[in-house]
Amino acid sequence: MKKWKAEEEARNKHFNDEMAKKKEELTKLQAEFEDKSDTNFTNERKEHNRKYKREAALEDLMNKYDSEIYDLYSKIVELKAVHDDELAEKKKMVEFLDERRREEEAIEAERLKYFSERQATIKRKRVQREAATLLHEMYKAWWLKNNKPAGKKKDGKKK
Repeated sequence: MKKWKAEEEARNKHFNDEMAKKKEELTKLQAEFEDKSDTNFTNERKEHNRKYKREAALEDLMNKYDSEIYDLYSKIVELKAVHDDELAEKKKMVEFLDERRREEEAIEAERLKYFSERQATIKRKRVQREAATLLHEMYKAWWLKNNKPAGKKKDGKKK
């Protein structure tokens, strides 16, 4: 029985040595785990903070972009409205100027018609006057030729 007891004690010693090694290893691993866990937690928190800051910066940029786009779109809408108003005003001005030009052309045509009619009237009166003067001169010459004074005869004898 002594042998058995010695074997038992040897097994217990070996078991206790193994157990001590395993406990020591477990303690070492637990300490390493705690260190790595703290390191990982710290790194994860830093990464989370970086991610949050980047997301916040991106959100700010998106809000700024949206704001600028909204402002630019508002300006575009305003400029389009001004453009449309000015285009309508231009159209009215073109219509007005076209109407004015047509009126001026009509007045000019009327003036030219009146001028040409007046010129024709003046020419006709001049021709009539010249014809009347010529006719009067011809009549006068005929009268003088055919109607000699009563005291003279054609042969030059007196009565």
